[in-house]
Amino acid sequence: MTIKKQNNHSLILLLFLTGLLLSPVTSAKPIANQLKNHASAYLAMHYTDPVQWQDWNESVVKRALKENKLIYISSGYFSCHWCHVMQRESYKNKDIAKLLNRFFIPVKVDRELNPALDARLIDFVEKTQGHSGWPLNVFITPEGYPLVGMTYVPAKNFLQILNNLKTQWAEKNDYLKDVAQQATEQLLADQPANRPKKLNSHAVKSLNQQFFSQTEELIDEMQGGFGQQNKFPSVPQLLSLLHLMQTAKLKSYKKIKWQDFLITTLDSMARQGLRDQINGGFFRYTVDPNWQIPHFEKMLYDNAQLANLYFEAAKVFNRPDYQAIAVETLQFLQTDMASRIGVIAASLSSVDKKGIEGGCYVWQQGDLQKYLSTEQYKIAKEHWKLVSNDALESGYHLIQFKQVNDIAKQYKINTKRVRALINTAKIKLKKIRNISNCPIDEKPVAAWLGLALQAFSTGAKQTGYKSFTKTAEQIYQFISTQLWQNNTLHRSIKHQNNTTLAVGAAGLEDYALVAQGILEYAQLKKSTAAKNVAIALANQAWQRFYKKDGWYLAEKPLIKYTIGKAVLEDSPLPSPSAILIRVSLQLNNKKLKMQAREALQQGAGEIEESPYWYATQIDILNKFYK
Repeated sequence: MTIKKQNNHSLILLLFLTGLLLSPVTSAKPIANQLKNHASAYLAMHYTDPVQWQDWNESVVKRALKENKLIYISSGYFSCHWCHVMQRESYKNKDIAKLLNRFFIPVKVDRELNPALDARLIDFVEKTQGHSGWPLNVFITPEGYPLVGMTYVPAKNFLQILNNLKTQWAEKNDYLKDVAQQATEQLLADQPANRPKKLNSHAVKSLNQQFFSQTEELIDEMQGGFGQQNKFPSVPQLLSLLHLMQTAKLKSYKKIKWQDFLITTLDSMARQGLRDQINGGFFRYTVDPNWQIPHFEKMLYDNAQLANLYFEAAKVFNRPDYQAIAVETLQFLQTDMASRIGVIAASLSSVDKKGIEGGCYVWQQGDLQKYLSTEQYKIAKEHWKLVSNDALESGYHLIQFKQVNDIAKQYKINTKRVRALINTAKIKLKKIRNISNCPIDEKPVAAWLGLALQAFSTGAKQTGYKSFTKTAEQIYQFISTQLWQNNTLHRSIKHQNNTTLAVGAAGLEDYALVAQGILEYAQLKKSTAAKNVAIALANQAWQRFYKKDGWYLAEKPLIKYTIGKAVLEDSPLPSPSAILIRVSLQLNNKKLKMQAREALQQGAGEIEESPYWYATQIDILNKFYK
């Protein structure tokens, strides 16, 4: 998967691409693979590799310093297709394993358990290679400075990289250490400095104009969404646009334009390839600009955010069908993504249990006619369309083609009958493509459960569905009794031998998004106890992650490529600093309000440079300065 491009600094990469003769290197005997029965399904699956993978912790850094070895960090996640490919091609390769085990300290990271580390490494690779994604592979000096990074590479190329790098490290590691340190210092120096700027309603209005202006350059007016390559949901930006379209003082023709863009985007995401037309739920993104062919992983954080987005859009545009999509998405989470520990799982894999990408979702020509009754097929072939492209080798993917009302007119049938036939066809097809054949990553992730708690609480308030209230109660109880312990939040946990073990260190996004979800739940249940938990979480977040020089994603970073930021940008998740500020302003707590107002004054200069990436912060500024 490839994400946004930035400036390309090619110096570091060139250091090791020059082929040199093999030099003898001595090393201590590597310790055993540490990933057996790991709480992370992604890490556990790498226990069978011949690579002696280590878990990421302080002992790895100490060992690297003692043995003067480069640390090789490979970061990925369970539902990532290319992560599976690189495991099969490279990490099962005995020659590659021998090199990694002898000359490096190989570390496997689940990006979903170490998001702060992953975010820093993503930033480093973006700025040195011009693009980034997963699997994310970075070599780190023993002192903690990133040296060189890359995404997926074929086994032959990876073997050459390892041989070249180990030779250069043997001959001139002091030089490479200096280069890595200097490169890190330069990249950090290039970060935009906090330029204080007095914020008031006039300044916020100016930020709005800049946000609309930059965002307008990125929109796809015909298909919806942003950009002309692969398409992501980009919920933080869409939700902020939904709010700003209503509150910002726009000329009427501009307001109509943004309304049309949002409706086009919401319709495309719901009707085309991003959404699973049979099982419900949304995929991570589409590999084409027309929303046709998805990357088949399904993530809790996408579906929770999209459910919330469609609930809000249903109210703004008076679209009952949007609310139906939100309801179906939450029901998908309740059924197909329910975990055995009683909450919502992290993700469903993009490959099925046979290793086929999209195997749980694709069809062959003739399947609809084969499996459906004559009457069902007559309607289904009008409602759905099979699409494919060169990237999809395993079959065809279903998208919506014609809407119910159009089909009813075409065949002069009652719309209720058309809907009934489509629903019975869905039920029949769902049994054939049983989603239980899709591997599931059941680990609980605090931040994502916070988003789910917000979505189910919102859904319960908007629909009155008791099942949504029940699910919200289950998530709240799990968070408040198992993830939240002694004023500390755990990123994830694992039950082992009647003991609960913390897995991964919770970061700013966990504290902020969980506090937001619990506040929404407290409002649903009118619960003072839940509100007090949200206050405690917010207080801890300010203490742990907000310093004099700005925001930090993690408390104890083990790499040197870390710096405080005046304001944090949106990613696939909303800005955690912006969410914490909003929650703190809503909690009616004097201390939290003071901290939030102070932090809200920071980062105006950074926002001006790239307002699209600070949509959530701009949204909050508008509410504060309305």
